[in-house]
Amino acid sequence: MARIDLWTGIGLVVLGAWVFYLTESLPKVPQGIGPGEYPRVAAAGLVILGGLLSVEALRKMPFGRGRIFTAPGLLRILTLAVLTFGYILSMEYVGFLLGSPVYLFLAMLLFRVERKLIAAATSVVLTAAVHLVFYHFFQVVLPKFSLW
Repeated sequence: MARIDLWTGIGLVVLGAWVFYLTESLPKVPQGIGPGEYPRVAAAGLVILGGLLSVEALRKMPFGRGRIFTAPGLLRILTLAVLTFGYILSMEYVGFLLGSPVYLFLAMLLFRVERKLIAAATSVVLTAAVHLVFYHFFQVVLPKFSLW
């Protein structure tokens, strides 16, 4: 488990740093957290929490006994990266509401969720919850289906 935590933490640090860099040019507001600050705050949180996760994982790792990653684990991570890349590319065409449950369900299958019906239901419920929060409360426009 420490290996997974280590690589997850490193991934979160890299992702957070990348988002922090990319959001430099977003507009700032004079008062409060606006569209320029919110992603940067979230990115800083990813960097901090990812770093803490990595440090904790390193403390728990038995050095000298085994490898940091295994071939099946690395294959699963690479498959998830390809799946995520495909999800991002397809978002423009299939939209958030159709693409997200499929992506989540496939990711759950990739990590060997045994109860497929619960995985499917979880994918749909999570997508609906994220859509509700972002579209209706934060008024963020999410990608819509555009294959017609």
